[in-house]
Amino acid sequence: MLSKCGIITFLSGLSIKQIMDKEKALKMLGEIKSILDKENIPFWLEAGTLLGAIKYKKFIPWDNDIDLGAFKKDFTSRKKKKLAQIFEKKGFAVHFFPEKIDFSKKGYDLTIQIHLAYGPEGKNFVRRMADNRGKPGKFLFKIYRLSNVSYYGKFRITASRRSAKTNLFKIITYFPKAIKNKLSNFAILRLSKLKDSGLYYITIPKNYFSKLKMIKFYGVSYKIPSSYEKYLEMQYGNWRGPAPKNKVWVWHEHGDWKKIYKREDIIS
Repeated sequence: MLSKCGIITFLSGLSIKQIMDKEKALKMLGEIKSILDKENIPFWLEAGTLLGAIKYKKFIPWDNDIDLGAFKKDFTSRKKKKLAQIFEKKGFAVHFFPEKIDFSKKGYDLTIQIHLAYGPEGKNFVRRMADNRGKPGKFLFKIYRLSNVSYYGKFRITASRRSAKTNLFKIITYFPKAIKNKLSNFAILRLSKLKDSGLYYITIPKNYFSKLKMIKFYGVSYKIPSSYEKYLEMQYGNWRGPAPKNKVWVWHEHGDWKKIYKREDIIS
């Protein structure tokens, strides 16, 4: 049995990231694009990947993952199970969370995330993200993640950290929903009280996604929001300016991000 300190160390270790290998990233992105296109699921370049495509015409040099966006409504339970089976045959592990979907693959030290746009409710979509700086925030956020994950694949038999993470997610799927809800409520309540960590959201005008436009990114056509400049302002504030130097950049201190204080605000 792991001690409390052992559990914290183990969960913290799951979030270790490495610098992105561009060639592998593009190959992995191409595989995901091919499957989503075949399944008629619209998606677009999102967050840091969108910023890199518009501002630098390439991946941001210091980025370590790829961000995509899609509509939450396109991922029904049946569709998620089908996608999990398709991607697993290609060597992927797919983890579904309330606000995003994580794709990882054996041999690739990289995660591709699909950030989900909820809605629209009235005239707006909603997108959510988390900040988990500091040890308390990291630990609470792992509890939140574990209590909300859905994984439809198989157990992994390799002795890698990534396989351990996937197997843990698989075990969690067998926990009673009531227990997972209690854990989730516990984490959200305490995250909301931390100064340096929490769950955040932005409300996005419906017309930003009413017509996705196409751009070329590394020679391949990808969709982006029609009002991408205003959308980037919502996320980053003055995204056209130079990157900050010698300063920790806290993303939710820029743009239009607001903090979530209760569980009801994140479940749609």
